[in-house]
Amino acid sequence: MKYFFLISVIFISFWATGQNLVKNHDFSLFKQCLDRRYGTNVAQPPYNGSYSMAHEYLDQFHHWFSAPEAGYPTVANRKAKSYMAYNQSCAFAGVDTIVMVPVDPRYCYNLLPVFYPKPVEGNGYAGLELMDTIVPDGRDWYAFVPECSLDPKDLVPVSWQGYNYNGQRNFLETQLSNPLVAQEDYMVEFWVIRRARTLYTTGDIGAYLSQDTFKYEDYRHQTIVPQVAAQDSIYNEKYGGNWQDWHHIKGGFTAQGGEEFLTLGNFVDYNQHPHTWVKPLDTMWGVPYWEFRTPADYFFDAVYVYKATDSLFTVNLPNDTTLCLGDSLQLFANHSNTFKIQATKTFRWSTGSTDSSITISSPGTYWVEVAYNNRWKQYDTIVVDYYPTYQSGLPRELQICEGQSAVLNANTQAGVSHQWSTGSTSNFININKEGMYSLQSFTPCDTLNDTVRVSYYDKYEAGLPDDTILCTNETMELIAEEDSSVIYSWSNGSSGNSATYYQGGEATLTVYTLCDTLQFISVISEEDCEMPEVYIPNTFTPDGDGLNDVFEIGNLPPDASLQIYNRWGGLVFEAHPYKNDWRGTSLKGEAIPAGVYTYHLIYQKPGDKVYERGWVQVLR
Repeated sequence: MKYFFLISVIFISFWATGQNLVKNHDFSLFKQCLDRRYGTNVAQPPYNGSYSMAHEYLDQFHHWFSAPEAGYPTVANRKAKSYMAYNQSCAFAGVDTIVMVPVDPRYCYNLLPVFYPKPVEGNGYAGLELMDTIVPDGRDWYAFVPECSLDPKDLVPVSWQGYNYNGQRNFLETQLSNPLVAQEDYMVEFWVIRRARTLYTTGDIGAYLSQDTFKYEDYRHQTIVPQVAAQDSIYNEKYGGNWQDWHHIKGGFTAQGGEEFLTLGNFVDYNQHPHTWVKPLDTMWGVPYWEFRTPADYFFDAVYVYKATDSLFTVNLPNDTTLCLGDSLQLFANHSNTFKIQATKTFRWSTGSTDSSITISSPGTYWVEVAYNNRWKQYDTIVVDYYPTYQSGLPRELQICEGQSAVLNANTQAGVSHQWSTGSTSNFININKEGMYSLQSFTPCDTLNDTVRVSYYDKYEAGLPDDTILCTNETMELIAEEDSSVIYSWSNGSSGNSATYYQGGEATLTVYTLCDTLQFISVISEEDCEMPEVYIPNTFTPDGDGLNDVFEIGNLPPDASLQIYNRWGGLVFEAHPYKNDWRGTSLKGEAIPAGVYTYHLIYQKPGDKVYERGWVQVLR
């Protein structure tokens, strides 16, 4: 026979009933309610209340029974004990509460608190004593006597004479709804928790499946090997943080065939198999104590026997995918139909949804959990991405050198194809002419259009004079047209768009443009440019007698400009250049009245521009 085991400790989770060979697997079907605070062989407590006698505890759950006594001689001192029944519907159940139960520090009753956990499933659970004889480590024990108070001053030593009750352990047995099939793999699951204040802790807890009814003394007369057993001691330590936690015992085995009775309990005969199972009394509840009058040290709940293959199934989400921006995707929790246990199916998505499908509209990793009775679970995952927005990266305008070529290069991206106005389907084209070039880019989601205007660079013109005059003992500044895209190099070593020359000769400017290397030459002639003083008269008589009829300026420079204003600031005459020909007329050619007028004279002298202002009197 093959066995494989698993034990895990987790917090209580609540599962709905599914198809299961164990009838009343969660102990919800209850015959009657008894006050289970009172146990066997105990005198009537010295306080008010009605407590059930030991024989009334037998087989309180439907479909569950205590291991029969028949078959072997009764052990000396044995007091028949059934499993202990707990159910939330009973007034004295105390499930998920702290209950006051009697304690017997020798001859006095008292009430101390004991925690009864919440069921794993349903409304109840069963309790068992797993040991026949309790042999502590020989220390003196202390208890509250005689007043049964909880005041530390009443704590006195109690001599321990041993506590040798043979045959005190009990078993929990049921008949399966169907016998097991030979060579089929089955799973067995149940939950266990140690009752607080229990004097011992043990891992000798198992599930035994047999063809015939298990008898109470079978474990003493034959070797019983449970198909599924705990792999470690079940010890709930208050200060360890797990005193309210049920322990999940789960394992699998291959059936011989015909097994139809399931028994839970401790099948180890310690007389034949020495085993260290008693731990020192813990003090997690304060002081040591005697025995509580509840014939249960370990509680059992949620018992399952089922075919291993009946719980197998798969969940299948679509393959990882990529969507277009703005699109959504509906995901369905598709799963195989190989799960054969009657159960309630639930869904849980990474988004928090509990529906059988979700609709997503953003990238990410999504998973779904499909669970039957929140017990059998499978997962699958899908990665959803979105196509990135495509941009060609082409400029709107491009300048090229005339006679040269350039490349229009669109960005590459997976899944994107191109069609140029030239007919090319590559992501780039070579161009050598001006014009408009268009590109269509086809993505998995869109068709995008781009247009590029291609033009030639303007020819660079320096704007320098071919010839110029440099006055003796003066300087000449040559200024070329400014362009940040070119590099200047002058024959005198200057590198900007202007250069200063101090003597005559040939001035050469070399300009390096994006397209060409250009050269410009200015011939500088050096001359004596001393200019005679300009004489401006302050009166003239335009009366037509041939004498002093014009406003004649002595040594008038050829490029001078003249403006005449009346006393109200009105412009009455202007000329550029002025040729000494104003005869006291207005802009319309009419004679202006005699009077005083203001003149503005502007002319160029070597190295400087001169502004002359003054008055002139017109006499008639």
